[in-house]
Amino acid sequence: EDAGEVTQVRSQPAQTGALSHRALLLDYAGKQLQMDSNRTHCTVGRGDDNDLVVEGEFTSRTHAVIFYRHGRFHLKDMSTNGTVLIQADGHLARLHRGEGMLSGKGIICFGGEPDVDPGALVHFQCIEG
Repeated sequence: EDAGEVTQVRSQPAQTGALSHRALLLDYAGKQLQMDSNRTHCTVGRGDDNDLVVEGEFTSRTHAVIFYRHGRFHLKDMSTNGTVLIQADGHLARLHRGEGMLSGKGIICFGGEPDVDPGALVHFQCIEG
């Protein structure tokens, strides 16, 4: 038979445990919040009804949601002004009504650039395992 008309499908290797997060540590103005298997969802914003209240000048009342999916923590921006993720190595990602995956450690600025709104900086660290 002619093998040129045969489609081969190869399975993807399973993710190893080392690629998944065990916990996410958030630190805002000396207040710590830990996300793990007991807390897999967190709302962030300046409104008092959020799990993490951030008093940034450009932070929306309900600015973002951080959640656990497929072994990793993700951030979904739902704001007017956007969110900036800065990894420890300096890599910067801007989200505006979009979603990004958190990895390693770094800073999240809810409302724009860190130098524009330093009151909206949240330090994060993903714990592998």
